[in-house]
Amino acid sequence: MWLAQLAKAMPVTAHAVPIPGSRPLRVYAPDELVRLFWDALADAFVRTAGAATAMGAPAFTAHEPVEVSGPTDWLDAVEQSEKAGVRVVLRLELPTAFDDPCQAVVQLRSVADPSLGLDAAQLWHAPPAVLARFGENADTDLLLALRAGARAWPPLAAVLAQASPTDRDRPGRRRRR
Repeated sequence: MWLAQLAKAMPVTAHAVPIPGSRPLRVYAPDELVRLFWDALADAFVRTAGAATAMGAPAFTAHEPVEVSGPTDWLDAVEQSEKAGVRVVLRLELPTAFDDPCQAVVQLRSVADPSLGLDAAQLWHAPPAVLARFGENADTDLLLALRAGARAWPPLAAVLAQASPTDRDRPGRRRRR
């Protein structure tokens, strides 16, 4: 939200940067430049002079391209997720009171129409016209992404245990007793 506010506050002279190779000439939208800046900043943090030695992973820390050898099964999973009709994202809902927990809501974003988002709990109740924009295998893509995500963030495993996700069983939500 604050990145959107930052982009909105940018004067035209700050984002009137031509997009290379665009014909007719186009300029970047403010929110796109802010996103590109944050991506470049995050990338630069791991590419310091001693990072490759310290991390022992030059493929992800070196300035120059590095050929990757060895087990690369994880690349197949990345390629499969790139071919999916959906992207699975978590929307964080900030608490309204100081002592309330933050909640994460599993959402789907359409690859065909990135402006189209849907809470995972609504997937099985969405009209066919909406479901078509998420691809033929939206439910399978959702489950595969949740399984991969649960390895990185264990609270997602609770969502996998449900027949279908619901609003009251969100990952990261603590129940009051």
